[in-house]
Amino acid sequence: MKVVICVDVTESGLLQLKALQNKDAVISGNDLYFVHCFETKIYAAEFYANYYPTEDQFPVIEKSIVEIMQNNTKSLKQKAASINYACLFSTNPKEAILDYIKEGQAELALVATRGLTGIKGALTSSFADYMTRHSPCDVYILRS
Repeated sequence: MKVVICVDVTESGLLQLKALQNKDAVISGNDLYFVHCFETKIYAAEFYANYYPTEDQFPVIEKSIVEIMQNNTKSLKQKAASINYACLFSTNPKEAILDYIKEGQAELALVATRGLTGIKGALTSSFADYMTRHSPCDVYILRS
């Protein structure tokens, strides 16, 4: 089965990634695709637009992100059929990852969430909520 694992490279996101070691049903014998989307920003200047990061910076950022994902998934190599890594760049990370899932015809998407509650949870539209509403495949949510 092709499983796309959405990776947040923050400290809490990487802790959730390490929790995958205990999810044998999701990992064992499956093709794992770890994907992170780096949000690009566009800033308006007086006569032109500034982009961050620039396309020249993409390879350096991509290399760093992939190394972070590789270092945090070493223990999964014995369990998975294959492990692949991707770093995307988009002004809309939710849509970019959704397109990645659709194009790759994933059978399962794995998303971690902090499980915000109360006013903060009610006022924010989380990535996990977006994925459950729009993903063409099943979504497995890890809560911390």
